[in-house]
Amino acid sequence: EMDRIFGQTWIFVGHTSEIPEAGDYKTSYVGRQPVIVCRVDSDTVAVFYNRCMHRGAVVCREQRGSANYFRCPYHGWLYGHDGHLVGVPMRDGYSDDFDAPEGLVKLPRVSIYHGLIFASAAPTGASLDEYLAGPWKDVIDQKLAMSPVGEIELTSKPYVVTYEGNWKF
Repeated sequence: EMDRIFGQTWIFVGHTSEIPEAGDYKTSYVGRQPVIVCRVDSDTVAVFYNRCMHRGAVVCREQRGSANYFRCPYHGWLYGHDGHLVGVPMRDGYSDDFDAPEGLVKLPRVSIYHGLIFASAAPTGASLDEYLAGPWKDVIDQKLAMSPVGEIELTSKPYVVTYEGNWKF
């Protein structure tokens, strides 16, 4: 069910006001997969799996912040805030035919609607506009129409609750 639902659809992962400047990031989840939502530059937001390409360790442990680089705590591989691999410590310890990955794995689709950032792990499928068509888009539009500028700004930290139950709750 996790693959069929969270692996195929659009998931809300954050809001643009949470990452206003280049290098600002927040962490989130798509299903059970940890992701980094990062402002790459003034116009671009990217969502990466929060896993080092070397051994799969989580590279960003903070909930939010600003960084030029993400460093894997396991072996120190270094990734730029655009996800590209920029450093491998003790590279001479790898074989001559070592083929370094380009960087962190990006989710194939990211789209923003009224500042709401959505990501999809599926490379194909309905666009975000198609996915939100109908009552969901109307609800978002009505709520945001209350703002004189048509957008909102998140200014407080999220309220996080732990509950006893599985993901379906």
